[in-house]
Amino acid sequence: MSQVAFYILMTYFTTATGTITVADHQVMIQMYGMCVVWGEPFSQTAQSFMPELLYGTKRSSEKARMLLKSLVIIGAILGVLVASIGAFIPWLFPFIFTSDLNVAQELVSRRGYGLPGR
Repeated sequence: MSQVAFYILMTYFTTATGTITVADHQVMIQMYGMCVVWGEPFSQTAQSFMPELLYGTKRSSEKARMLLKSLVIIGAILGVLVASIGAFIPWLFPFIFTSDLNVAQELVSRRGYGLPGR
């Protein structure tokens, strides 16, 4: 419920800042939607295997630690990769998402740089 409330508030405050910002916000929300699902397999793996390794009939704290270590390492690498995609794709290729020059400039300017090639 708090996550939905956060999105509602974020959208509400964004709409108060103008059309260009709303278009930029929509692009970034879509990027978030594409990138957020990449972590779901880690959540499913942890929820499926950890309880059995910690509390089940075949308890093994060593295997639980190995699983946790693997999930953290792979999750951190994937997190950096997905964060890089989410940050750099709109910055380097803003015209993938829009043909409007103002929206593309807003996508690029949020990162403190000018439009590439300008």
